[in-house]
Amino acid sequence: MKLSRFNIPVFDEPRKGLMLLFNTLTMDFDELEPEYRQTYQKLKNNGVEYSPQELIQIEEMTAAGYVVSDHEAEKAKAAEWMRALSYHNDGVYRATIVTTMACNLNCVYCIEAPFTSNRTMTLETADKAFSRIIREIEDRPTKHIAIAYYGGEPLLNLPVIEHLSRRFQEWCNGTGITYSFTLSTNGTLLTREMVDRLKELGLCLAQISVDGMAEIHDKRRPFKGTGLPSFDVVMQNIKDVADILPVIIAGCYSLETEPHIYRFFDYLIDQGLDKKLDSLLFSPETSRIGDNKTSCTSVDCAINPQWSASHYVRVQKEIINRGFNLNKPLLAHAGCALALNYGHIIIAPDGYLYKCNALIDNKEYSVGHVDNENLAPFHHICMTKELWRKCLEETDCPYVYFCGNACGCRYAAFVDSGDFWHVDCQRKHYDELLPELMKLEYHRINLAASKSSNS
Repeated sequence: MKLSRFNIPVFDEPRKGLMLLFNTLTMDFDELEPEYRQTYQKLKNNGVEYSPQELIQIEEMTAAGYVVSDHEAEKAKAAEWMRALSYHNDGVYRATIVTTMACNLNCVYCIEAPFTSNRTMTLETADKAFSRIIREIEDRPTKHIAIAYYGGEPLLNLPVIEHLSRRFQEWCNGTGITYSFTLSTNGTLLTREMVDRLKELGLCLAQISVDGMAEIHDKRRPFKGTGLPSFDVVMQNIKDVADILPVIIAGCYSLETEPHIYRFFDYLIDQGLDKKLDSLLFSPETSRIGDNKTSCTSVDCAINPQWSASHYVRVQKEIINRGFNLNKPLLAHAGCALALNYGHIIIAPDGYLYKCNALIDNKEYSVGHVDNENLAPFHHICMTKELWRKCLEETDCPYVYFCGNACGCRYAAFVDSGDFWHVDCQRKHYDELLPELMKLEYHRINLAASKSSNS
């Protein structure tokens, strides 16, 4: 009997004598009482004899994956799970359709800033995108089509959204397959009238970008061309639609603006939006190529060397303590879409296919085109690299599965090293981040339980 290599223990939490334990392979997370902690320590010290009660505890910890019979067998299971992760099909076909690269705002950190073109998808390209998606759906079991419309500002090309939604709804009729779509939008065009119109076509959620109070947001997200402020327009639209549509407010912050976003959280409560919003999603601004700055909602942002774990965790805690929902679990593995065979495809306005937003317009990293039935060689390279093998077989790293099926972000690896297939090891940062996330997740669970018992 041995302790799993994937265990992350935090001793004397939530109080002295207890411990929190998370397994990054099974994703089990528990608080261990003192007697379980003692048994855990005995296993760690290679104990030989165990009492009947300790054996029962070991059996329970084995069921959660904290204890294993053999490390080589565990390693083989991890490899099997990594491959399964890459080829998993949950019956939901996911695609992102970039309706246009044009935008009516001029955000200082825009991930699309290098793409100066205002290319917009034509109805002809949209029809080809539809045909390609349907071909893929017909080749595998599918129960739902989930399209995310993205940009630029996707609502600047409303005809493509409406055209494709009608086509998907018509095709799904009678098949048993359902269709819905989401919007990632700056919110300036998302009026109540617009939402009423789009809900009939399958709109189920909007993620709207706001970076804090007006004095911060308007400096970072002014209207393009005029430089006029956008905060009041966006917030009025959010207030107008939040009672009829799930809305995520997403923003990013810098070291300088972080203190100001807490005032924004309080402002949302004052406006009564804390009871209406689906969730909040705030991520740190991250430097990338040259002076460009990009925002990413992945935990990878939190482990960028510019940011300590305390920064990221502090913001998430402020969101939780004010009663807002988080957009995603705190303890979730960061799978890379590039290494997912059935991971969602991103269709650019010109019809090129990508697996990562950051790679749009880098055609050498395209995985295909709507004109071609077969995927490009780059997709097959991504699927067969299995970078995790090196980490799994040559190290004792406990984050191999949690880090994702591509050993971290491939784009970040390329930016940092110039080598797309460089293993961008973030073990040091996970060592700092995971214990803090575990403590915060325990706090979140107990806060929710307390609210439930008091209601």
